[in-house]
Amino acid sequence: MYKLYIITETGTEAEPKVGMNPLGLRTINNEVKIERLIKQAKEAGINEIYVEVAYRKELYFYLEEKYDIELVDNQRRDLRGMYSLYCISKNLSDAYVVSSNEYFENNPFIEKRKISYYVNDENTGFRDLIFISDYSSKLLKNILESGNINSGIYFNEIRDYVIKHAINLNFTEKIIKSNDNDYLENNFFLEEINKNTYRKIEEVLNCKAEDIKNVQLVTAGNSNSSFSFEVRGNKYIYRQPGLSSRAVVDRKSEIISQKIAEKLGLDDTALYIDETGIKISKFVENIVPFEYKNKEHRRLMFEKLRTLHDSGLKNKYDFDVLAEADRLFTLAAEKRGDILGRFDEVRNQVHKLFEYTQKDNYETVLSHSDMHAGNFMISDDGENKRLYLIDWEFSKNSDPAYDFGCMVSYEDFTESQVNTLLWEYFNRKPTAKEERHFKAYIAISGWYFMAWCQYKESQGEVPWFNMVNRYHNVKKYLSKILPLYENA
Repeated sequence: MYKLYIITETGTEAEPKVGMNPLGLRTINNEVKIERLIKQAKEAGINEIYVEVAYRKELYFYLEEKYDIELVDNQRRDLRGMYSLYCISKNLSDAYVVSSNEYFENNPFIEKRKISYYVNDENTGFRDLIFISDYSSKLLKNILESGNINSGIYFNEIRDYVIKHAINLNFTEKIIKSNDNDYLENNFFLEEINKNTYRKIEEVLNCKAEDIKNVQLVTAGNSNSSFSFEVRGNKYIYRQPGLSSRAVVDRKSEIISQKIAEKLGLDDTALYIDETGIKISKFVENIVPFEYKNKEHRRLMFEKLRTLHDSGLKNKYDFDVLAEADRLFTLAAEKRGDILGRFDEVRNQVHKLFEYTQKDNYETVLSHSDMHAGNFMISDDGENKRLYLIDWEFSKNSDPAYDFGCMVSYEDFTESQVNTLLWEYFNRKPTAKEERHFKAYIAISGWYFMAWCQYKESQGEVPWFNMVNRYHNVKKYLSKILPLYENA
């Protein structure tokens, strides 16, 4: 019986650090790539399907119910490639092994063979798909269990290994020829760059088209797409807004907040931004991932946040968190049914909690409104560290506790960790009233981002804003904080 193993890939080595969508969960032609592979396998009569998961595992949970597949847990996110193959090595007989990032116009699982092979495409070169026969599986299993193989982070390590040892492992080459439509999203996006955006770069940077070098896709999706490029030895980032961002981002508000952020020294990377959402920024070198366990990282982050909240500067626009959440749930319901009705009790409790917090009489401040580790960009050259508070798309005036709630509701912090963060925000022990108020906003902000995730999914996107953690934190802090207000 044939089976399929899908090895999930995150993309570039930096992507797990900045929170981008895993590659297999991105779309081509409005179809999620990993789902396309699963459907193609089922069409070919393959129903025993496994998905190896390591990074952002919760994003793949839905596949089990939707397609009746089984997830295989790789507990070493830092080891992929051959280690991923080791995780599934117990039963590799008559198995297709493919990268979640692969896209085949024609079904690659229809033709059945009994001899192992790797795939070579006449148009694009080697593809990240191999087939392992019963005989080869025994040879591979012995090698994998010996522990003598170094492991990296990419699928092509598997492909390159079987090609190198093809004779000993009894692998042959299978030649395919992709169709004209069998393209990768990177190539398609870069073609669009040539057509639509060079003129803007020439205008902003006062350069010519031939000065634009080393264009590299950073991320492509329906919210925003971006690429890096160089002009006269300097590196930049270009952001192109996607269609679905129109419903969640107020570009006029973003421009105001971006200018204030520059004035306050929070983010001086933006060189150009307009109301269509196009943005050109300086590329920041020596970036290291923000880590909550790093006390110096937290100090830098809270220093920036206090600067923002204490500045006295405001946007022209206010953020109505409950109205915006309802609006996004309603938009999502147009394609996904009565989503809000499923959370009716939770919604009522969130609204009740919000009404209590309004009686605390906190004055609104300019909020970043999208606080999470991916937006805390740290440049560290070994001698100096600087934190940039980036991405001001959601920024408006709001309760000062909203930013704290955004940050905490995204993560899975313990109560002790939340208390430490609260002390560090205030730079002192918070009062009981302050603690109650700020923890209430963990539930309130989490509720908004639940709505945000539902809207994004209704548009065919896979949001990385960690909806499971958001939901758990909404429930957790409703149960903890609402009684404190009710019994006060």
